[in-house]
Amino acid sequence: MPQFLWKLHGKEAYIWDLVLTYFFAGVLTAFQVVYLLDSAYWKTALMVFLSFDIGGGVVSNFTLGTRKFYAESRRSPHIFIWFHSIQSLGLILVYPECLIPILVISGASILSSSLIVLLRTPSFQMQWAGFFYGVLVLLSTSYFSLPIPVISLLLLLAFKLVVAFSGNFKRVTE
Repeated sequence: MPQFLWKLHGKEAYIWDLVLTYFFAGVLTAFQVVYLLDSAYWKTALMVFLSFDIGGGVVSNFTLGTRKFYAESRRSPHIFIWFHSIQSLGLILVYPECLIPILVISGASILSSSLIVLLRTPSFQMQWAGFFYGVLVLLSTSYFSLPIPVISLLLLLAFKLVVAFSGNFKRVTE
């Protein structure tokens, strides 16, 4: 794997890792664009970027190559986790009327993800990930008036960070 893709796929990746990662990213992006047909060009472009990035991470963070890369990295996993607040800010730019729910749900996702990574042994990370993701789903569904693109990206961001990344952090076996 070329070095510029290591943060996305690790140093090694199976072909199916790449196919599934980019296929889901493309499907999510197409799903989002359907809801943005009448939006300003910049909003559509930003949502395309956010959708592709979040959708790709949903699959990529489950792959062995990505898990190995972050488990062996000397960098703090919290940098990776908290960097995703930029995605939340992008979502707020497109949907400013959803400011509070976006901040609450994405903030809770990021905080939950960081808490799970703090566990010293990986044996309970998946259980905590399931617990926190369940709470985040309940929290997300309490905002009934959120547009579908917002709720879908927030739930997938939570899944990507809490379950796929933190729930598997330090699990480097097949």
